[in-house]
Amino acid sequence: MFKRLLYSVLSCALSAFVLWWLFVEIAIHHEMVSTNTPTREALGDDFGFGILIGLVVFPLTLLGSVLIGIVTWLLLRKRAIRLHESASPPP
Repeated sequence: MFKRLLYSVLSCALSAFVLWWLFVEIAIHHEMVSTNTPTREALGDDFGFGILIGLVVFPLTLLGSVLIGIVTWLLLRKRAIRLHESASPPP
């Protein structure tokens, strides 16, 4: 149980970094296309980008990393059940 919890928490924490990077890159490309901005530096004056990061990227990252942690927990539970079934001696 402790091992399952550790793997689930670690996958949740590590996926938060990856998902944050992915969603920020998507948001940057969306803002660059929407505002016809040639470079990323010009997005510093865009207030909509900060709102997009705060109201869209952060909740999506949080939701995605929690879902990954839950899926990891459930997959490890199924694996543990299969291992216990195969370890029991036949009657």
